[in-house]
Amino acid sequence: GTFKASWTASTGNYGVGSVSYQLYCGNDLIGSATTNTSITANIPTYGTAYSFTVKATYSGVSATSNATSYTFAQPTLGKPGKPTVTSTTTQYTVTWSAASAANGAGSVYYRVIIAKTDGSYVNTTNWQTSRTYTAAIPSSGTYAITVEATYHNASSSSAGALSYLSDTTEATLTVGSLTAPGAPTI
Repeated sequence: GTFKASWTASTGNYGVGSVSYQLYCGNDLIGSATTNTSITANIPTYGTAYSFTVKATYSGVSATSNATSYTFAQPTLGKPGKPTVTSTTTQYTVTWSAASAANGAGSVYYRVIIAKTDGSYVNTTNWQTSRTYTAAIPSSGTYAITVEATYHNASSSSAGALSYLSDTTEATLTVGSLTAPGAPTI
């Protein structure tokens, strides 16, 4: 993934024009910005300590920040718990336990994938942070239900690089109920 480095703006007496900033990792230039006080860059390597500095330049004069040391931790994500399904005669509810997660970007989001085992119905829900999903039963039958987990940011509608599926649960869902009619009288 990527990381965002930000800093406070340089101050001083300077004329008209812009201050430019350069972000360094050790002696390597990572990125440049003009008047912005942040840069987004690629994570070099996980588990290694890096020293970052910012150099501000204006019309041949420059100043360099103190160094900041940072170690990027590898994000981890486990699969969500096997879904449990309960139903009434009109709707079903799917619940599951959280996926184990550490060092990821954004929250862990989930979506439910439900498919009728005869292939006549497939639905994937929108991403959500809740670990419960309730909907109307589309039609009577046996369904395979799986939950997907991913790290997700609010501006994205797709799965991230780390995305895992739960074990699948099969559930027979029945719409409504009907008793047999009485025997005919002749």
